[in-house]
Amino acid sequence: MNPHFPFFSSDNQTTAWLDLLGLPPLIRTCILFAVLAWVPCSLRAVDATPNTNAPTPVAPSAVKVTSDTGPIIEATRENLTKWVETKQMISKEKSEWTTGKDILEDRVRLAQAEAATVRDKLKEIAVAVAEAQKKRDELAAQNDKLKATSEKTKAMVMAAEKKLRPLLPQLPDPLREKLKPILARFPEDSEKSTASLAERLQNVLGVLDQASAFNSTVASVKELRTFPDGTRAEVTT
Repeated sequence: MNPHFPFFSSDNQTTAWLDLLGLPPLIRTCILFAVLAWVPCSLRAVDATPNTNAPTPVAPSAVKVTSDTGPIIEATRENLTKWVETKQMISKEKSEWTTGKDILEDRVRLAQAEAATVRDKLKEIAVAVAEAQKKRDELAAQNDKLKATSEKTKAMVMAAEKKLRPLLPQLPDPLREKLKPILARFPEDSEKSTASLAERLQNVLGVLDQASAFNSTVASVKELRTFPDGTRAEVTT
């Protein structure tokens, strides 16, 4: 055992120490060669210091770099350099991946929030569409009722026109004079009339209202009549 550097007293002990560090075989080889090259120089520096109390150490054999070991040491140094660069690249990639992962997670959360908003909007639209469809159905039902009512009203107006038409010439002259604007719009043929249903209904109601009012009042009217003997005279009726 070397008295100055007992830790590196043998290759087996050095290898065991490197095993404890858990380093890869390539790295352990590089370190071992570096230690073997460094130890003799260190021993020479220690041995150069005088120490009268210490026993005279035995000079260790120097590690010789030969044509066989030189390429191995150089290759080991290059491999160690590449290993360090690789570790740095891995660390950089890991850092970039962590940053990219955080960005992607933020984007995913944003997309999820937007998707939730869209789903809420779709639900609101679905409710609005359902309400609109319900309202449309109600309006369609009302429209059907109005059509049915219109058909019934049209049939009633046509029946009233047919009944009133032959009675119009028999109305008293004063009443016919009042009804003259209405009678001008009264259709000759109810089936072929192009007037609107509202206008025709207004005409029928107008005739009935005027006739009812005329029957409830007493009026004296002077008129010129021709008697059976051929004479004409003004009479009050």
